[in-house]
Amino acid sequence: MQKLAVVLLLVTACATEDRKPPAVTIPKATPQETGALVLVLDRSGSMQGPKLDAVKEAATAAVDALDGHDQVAIVMFDSDAEVLVPLQASANRQQIAAEIARVNAGGGTQMLGALRSAHDILAAANAHVKHVILLSDGEAASEGLVELATQMRQQKITLSTIGVAGADQHLLELLSTAGGGRTYQIDDLAQLSSAFVNETKLALK
Repeated sequence: MQKLAVVLLLVTACATEDRKPPAVTIPKATPQETGALVLVLDRSGSMQGPKLDAVKEAATAAVDALDGHDQVAIVMFDSDAEVLVPLQASANRQQIAAEIARVNAGGGTQMLGALRSAHDILAAANAHVKHVILLSDGEAASEGLVELATQMRQQKITLSTIGVAGADQHLLELLSTAGGGRTYQIDDLAQLSSAFVNETKLALK
């Protein structure tokens, strides 16, 4: 009887172990789960001085607010558009900040080419959230802008705008509405960094 009891205990123990739930494996984050942000920034002649300094600080703060696996690119515009920082991991914060610091003001306000560059960058990006923050202080030719913002939204690329003193706020509101984003009007340059950081967090949450 004692031997039989021991056998029964062993069988019961094995059956209990067989009923244990399998180990759960938590998948790692994939590139498709990252966010991609493009900052489109006005560096026209009217931005010279405190406004450009505030924009540089705000852009740097926005990059710092991103998770290291998120991606960021920066497009500057005056009379022409320039991809200052190609799309890359925001963990490259020091290199990105150095590129931002070297920006100078000069030229006109041609926004369309810069927004096209942002669209092209994000259309090719591998990310689950694609967002543009566009800042300007001037009046730009509006032809083609709202249509492009609408096309971007259809491709799941959203657009928010930030205007500082001198900006065509009506145009910026039209763009953000078409792009499914938000519009900010900043009268106090000391609030610009907060606006950039808040918008970055809202868009890429």
